[in-house]
Amino acid sequence: MSLKTIVELADSPTTSVDTRSAGATSYSLEPRVWLKTIIDAAKKKLIATQYCYQTTLQKGQKDVVVPKRRKYIGSGAVTDGWGTAAESAAVNSIKLTNLSGVVVSPTPRSARIDISNEAIRVNALDLVKHAREELVYFAGDGVDWEIFSTLSNSTESTSTLMASQRIMGGDATQASEISAGDVITTDMIAKGKRMLMSTACMYNTLGIGEARSAESKNPWSNDPGAPFVSLIAPEQEEIFLTDSQFVNAAEYGSDRIVGNGEIGTYLGVKIVVSPNVTTYDASATHADGTTTVVAQHRCYMEKANTAAAIAYGLPPKMYVFDYPSELEKRLVLEQAFGTAIIHPDALVFMDVADS
Repeated sequence: MSLKTIVELADSPTTSVDTRSAGATSYSLEPRVWLKTIIDAAKKKLIATQYCYQTTLQKGQKDVVVPKRRKYIGSGAVTDGWGTAAESAAVNSIKLTNLSGVVVSPTPRSARIDISNEAIRVNALDLVKHAREELVYFAGDGVDWEIFSTLSNSTESTSTLMASQRIMGGDATQASEISAGDVITTDMIAKGKRMLMSTACMYNTLGIGEARSAESKNPWSNDPGAPFVSLIAPEQEEIFLTDSQFVNAAEYGSDRIVGNGEIGTYLGVKIVVSPNVTTYDASATHADGTTTVVAQHRCYMEKANTAAAIAYGLPPKMYVFDYPSELEKRLVLEQAFGTAIIHPDALVFMDVADS
């Protein structure tokens, strides 16, 4: 993207009116001091990115293909069996049909802030510095939202398709059946772990319930370099922290590096909290196509660096420059990225009520 293209974007400059805050009474003989430090708003930590497979394209590259082995031959990826020919006869040939690739196409995701020279001149704060911080945070938070959206829309397994599996709160079979009290439980962590590790691929039929697919899945392992991670919202964290079974069995703190948002491990699964976990208000259309009755979240359990990928076509890059014809400074954050599901069966949905 050329600079000429950037500066021709829609103009909505920040003026002195936008930055002066609310009115306040002042008297000439009662001096007032303005502190030049902002008491910051709360920032959401970037959670989902750290558990994705990440790659960056080089200049001149448009897309990236992430090669993958769909399943090992021993996991039922092919129907050819062991050689059964007689002694000295040729050994049966096995076809390699289990290799494929996932295309990730980064697209531009840029943002801009314009600040009038007048606003900069009359304000006690360093507006350019704070605008830069805003853009950096805005860009990072957008990446996190995009990854959670990609996870939420992963293909779900069927009676004949190996894909993402689902656990429902209470005895629900679809999001519209989730009611108050169908909250996350420690048993769901154990079940999700089993679903990732087993070759049995479970699917959920709306209105009927859970059954076993005709196709087997990968038996994922909980490895130190690619552990099992459960991504939950603060509402689910509260439920766990008031559950004596979770509190007594969870492991908190150690010499290992703790990722952003991680509150501990339970049954060997990292428990990570993010406010960006997919949320649904009551009467919202859920990812399964039904209408929710109560507020709920779609939480996840995944094998890190395996379920999803993010590819940067251009890592975040900041431009700060004068724009004299409009008497303002402009800050532009340019970036390009794309996300995709690599192994859908390395992901388990956990659809639960918030209370």
